[in-house]
Amino acid sequence: MSDVSQRSILLAANTQLQEKFYALAKFWMMLLIFCIILSSTLPVDSPQTATVKTTAVQTVLNTKAFVNPNIAPYVKSSICIADINPTKSLGELSNVSETLEEPQSCTSEVILSTDLIPESLYLHFYENSDSRFYWVPEALEAPLSQKDIRVDLQAAIDSDFSCELSEYFQYLVSLVVYREAGNQPFLGQLMVAEDVIGRIRYDNSWDNIYPTLIEAYEAKLDKNGKLHIYLGKKEILEPSESVQEAVQLALSGSRVTALLLEAVTDTRNEQYGWQLDDIYYSQGALFHYSPESICNSEAQLRTINRVPVSFQFSDHIFYGHWLGELNQLEITNAVTQLESEL
Repeated sequence: MSDVSQRSILLAANTQLQEKFYALAKFWMMLLIFCIILSSTLPVDSPQTATVKTTAVQTVLNTKAFVNPNIAPYVKSSICIADINPTKSLGELSNVSETLEEPQSCTSEVILSTDLIPESLYLHFYENSDSRFYWVPEALEAPLSQKDIRVDLQAAIDSDFSCELSEYFQYLVSLVVYREAGNQPFLGQLMVAEDVIGRIRYDNSWDNIYPTLIEAYEAKLDKNGKLHIYLGKKEILEPSESVQEAVQLALSGSRVTALLLEAVTDTRNEQYGWQLDDIYYSQGALFHYSPESICNSEAQLRTINRVPVSFQFSDHIFYGHWLGELNQLEITNAVTQLESEL
């Protein structure tokens, strides 16, 4: 074969190779452009980190459109959920969001009215009740008897207890409160909001509330770092407007549960000659449960000798401190002695 023929063959092969290369390059360029266009049209699901605040979340938190009128209030709050002793170690939970960036605190722009809190509530102590929690007084907006104890709430807002959370963390707290008290009147929602904020304060977890919400309220963390709040199998995505107001009021320093627990503490000391101190009320409510749904074994851990200071409002019983076993025996003996003298 002549040199001319060989060069012709090589030139033709080289031309074919170039054509294939250009075709392949064109294919990959078109694929890249398609992926870019596709990704720009996909909706943003949710924040991947605690500092990511999507426009949707921010809009939802600051407009009336946050409330979905098609979602009915939940029928029952959960049982034994927000009732876990915070002294339990959060060690295994402390690393759940190590990859999350520190959220930026923000002050709410919502102007709150103290008219949302009544001037007073009344504690009614039931006598000869068949309830499993017969010793728990009920907080009422109007007295049932002359023996009811009036609790003044005019100083229920204490700026020393005000705190700040990022908008996204406020959104998560609102979801928890809606799950726990979405079917409650506003005061019930406020008390649960104080409970949740109190737990965050107790755990000192302002920079990362994930462990507290997972430990105390069974929030679920997915692999992308997003927290989900469920009621049964239903995920809660939108809290009501009243729940948002309750959370804002709790963050502003509302102390309704603290004032009620303080009044119960004073009454117990007077009734039984105890010397219960401010540990029972100084932080407000840190626990709550549904007396209608709690199981018997759990109820046995919340008797008067374990939880001497508590009160009920609507469908929840609130308290701020558990007693250890040694104190349980002392209080049991005190109750037994008192009953034998009657």
